[in-house]
Amino acid sequence: MDAEQLMFLLWHMDPMGTCCNVNEDMENMEGEYWSQARDIGERLAAGEDPRSAVLAVFDEWFWEGCLLEGARAEALEKILNELKIF
Repeated sequence: MDAEQLMFLLWHMDPMGTCCNVNEDMENMEGEYWSQARDIGERLAAGEDPRSAVLAVFDEWFWEGCLLEGARAEALEKILNELKIF
């Protein structure tokens, strides 16, 4: 999965609940989650396992453990399942 596909996945799933994919003026997925997708892609290319890569990037961009709480934990599992396909 390249960074653009990953960005679309993150934008579509919106793991941080920003409502970027439904709010007016935030429908342009090119801005939302682009940095996280790029960083995750770099980590994956370097051989890091998907779970570690996704968690580390979101911890850096948001707060430690942010994807381990509530609905965000469900989103994490969905993201990881999608990454397994590629």
